[in-house]
Amino acid sequence: MEYAEGSIVKIKIENVLTYDSVEFTCGSRLNVIIGPNGSGKSTIVCAICLGLAGKTSWLGRAHSPVDYIKYGKNKARIDIELHNNDGDNWIISREFNRQGHGPLTKWWVNGRPATQKVVEELVGRLKIQVGNLTQFLPQEKVNDFAKMSDTELLENTEKAIGDTDLFEKHQQLKDSRSNAVTLEQEYSNLQALLNQEQQKNARIEQDVKNFEERKVFLLKIEKHEQKKAWVKYETKRLEYKALRKDKDKADEELKRVRAMYAPMENELSEAKKESDTLSALIKNKTGELNQSAKSAEANGKDIDSLTDKYVEIQEEFKVKKEEEEARKKRLRDLNKQLALLEEELKNTKDVEDVQPQLDAMNKSLRDVTQKIGQVTEQGDECRLQIAHHKRNLNGIQHELTVLRNIENLRLQTLRAKHKDTYDAVLWLRENQHQFQSTIHEPPMLCVNMKNPTMAKYLEGHISFNDMRAFVCETSEDMNKFMDIMKDEQKLRVNAVKTNIHLPPEQCQPRFPIQRYRKYGFHSYLMDLFTCPDAVMKFLCIQYKVHSIPVGDNKTKDNVDKIVKEHPELNCFYTTNNQYNIKKSRYSNTTSSRSTVLKDASLLTVSMDTQKEKELVQQLHNENEAVGQREEKYKQLQQMSHDLNQQLGQCREEMRKLRARKDVKKKLQSQIVTKKQSIKNVESSALDITAEEEKIKKKYKDITDKKLRYLKQYEETTKVGPL
Repeated sequence: MEYAEGSIVKIKIENVLTYDSVEFTCGSRLNVIIGPNGSGKSTIVCAICLGLAGKTSWLGRAHSPVDYIKYGKNKARIDIELHNNDGDNWIISREFNRQGHGPLTKWWVNGRPATQKVVEELVGRLKIQVGNLTQFLPQEKVNDFAKMSDTELLENTEKAIGDTDLFEKHQQLKDSRSNAVTLEQEYSNLQALLNQEQQKNARIEQDVKNFEERKVFLLKIEKHEQKKAWVKYETKRLEYKALRKDKDKADEELKRVRAMYAPMENELSEAKKESDTLSALIKNKTGELNQSAKSAEANGKDIDSLTDKYVEIQEEFKVKKEEEEARKKRLRDLNKQLALLEEELKNTKDVEDVQPQLDAMNKSLRDVTQKIGQVTEQGDECRLQIAHHKRNLNGIQHELTVLRNIENLRLQTLRAKHKDTYDAVLWLRENQHQFQSTIHEPPMLCVNMKNPTMAKYLEGHISFNDMRAFVCETSEDMNKFMDIMKDEQKLRVNAVKTNIHLPPEQCQPRFPIQRYRKYGFHSYLMDLFTCPDAVMKFLCIQYKVHSIPVGDNKTKDNVDKIVKEHPELNCFYTTNNQYNIKKSRYSNTTSSRSTVLKDASLLTVSMDTQKEKELVQQLHNENEAVGQREEKYKQLQQMSHDLNQQLGQCREEMRKLRARKDVKKKLQSQIVTKKQSIKNVESSALDITAEEEKIKKKYKDITDKKLRYLKQYEETTKVGPL
């Protein structure tokens, strides 16, 4: 049976992944390659894609063609022979180098050097589409194929099996349909607009008719307004003629009345002249009368002033009499006080000598004052220590809060990644008491990386499903927890059971890490993080974290030696890669697979549990120190209170002693003061008789002045006849 145009006739591979050198001859129809895992089936698929100018991203494995070179080799070569119905078959060759100064990839077509673009054009002309999942489906792209929609499947199938213009015609058909839908929509819109305009026109037709009628009425109103002005004018003209006749009649009547009253006007003129003469005489007499009234008013004011002065003299005399009575009473009181003081001085005995007691009290006062100063100083020092410890407490509390806030950040990451697991964690924290043993939160929350930069190794090693799985210590708790989550909480979560009775030696590496240090290994996976013991046992059982070593760039350079010299290592890590080593059960050959590690996203934020323990202990110590200092401060305050009371008592005793010492001197001083006060009061005595004579003389002077003013008033009030 003949080959179809572009069918693969032969494939030759050298130094690609698991193969040193292999050559396949293909049939003209279906070709099937059968073999166990690790035998190289996927290698042939990769070679077909790379040899036909396919991109590495279409394979879903390594990012560079160099990564497909077999370990320990520097270059690889792929030769693919394609059937040509019109002549010799096409042979496409590709060689890519791991190192060297030349280009990383070289191409040949039928033995002649070519470029990748030439190869791509040849492959496209032969309708070979390694980027089309309906024609070429690598193992790693099965999920992408399953996610394709019906439309995408149809389009890719058209590209794979149809003529070159089938897909283009299909696209043109889709575009035409889209345009038709658009035009139909535009037609519908225009039809709707037309209907709206017609309805609008029907609505405004009556408005137009009303407008025309309004214009007619406005013209009529304008004509009537013009006629109205003429009617007003005619009415006013007739009124004017009637009023003019009335005015003429009134003028004639005025002339007749003036002629009748002419004699009376002459008599009225004579009477007016006589009235003016009398008014002038009255005005003169009124001026004289006003002058007399002003003079009389002045005399009256002088008399009133003298009367007020008389009253003032009486009041002044009354005050002096009252002051004299008060002076006499004051003098009697002072004499009584002087007698009492002299009697008390007479009865007072000589006071004992209290100076020794005063000296003793002074010494006690100094001692108490000194003790108060010492206690105050100790109290200030204690208060400063309390303030210092409280500042330390605040600093430690803040540092602890920041440290513990990392857990919240991790929890928010879980919420974004898987909301159901986040809700389940919150529920578990409130209901942990419902279970016999501890149910541990998912490793994503309880695992803490010692160095966050190492998180990519653990995240690359543990699946996300187990990262978010709750770790139970008993089967009963796990079943109960899953039933509650599924039936009551309606949450989809994962849970696993660990063997908490696993012997510790089964979670220890078979060989110490020093055995592999020469290859660049520095630790095992379990050395990179901390977590609860039950979670660690689960990870050791399920993921062998106690036996997976982690290395650096030196490890990557020694991969071949590691595979050859240490067959017990079937998985290990370099700086940016994971290596899985498999040994074929049939051929006993060893193959290795490298996977580039992704950046960590779950465990990059880790809490230092050792630091947390240290901070908690420091917090406890500082609290104890504050309590001790505060208790001591209270004792010092009580001592200060007692000493201040003692100081007050000493001062009161000294005051009493000084008072006893000064009592006689004080009495003598008071007697001298009283006598001086009596002398001063006696010297200020007032002669009432002499004051009465002075008052009588002032009364006589005031009475004489009043008589003179009255005579002047009588003379000024006389007025002559008109």
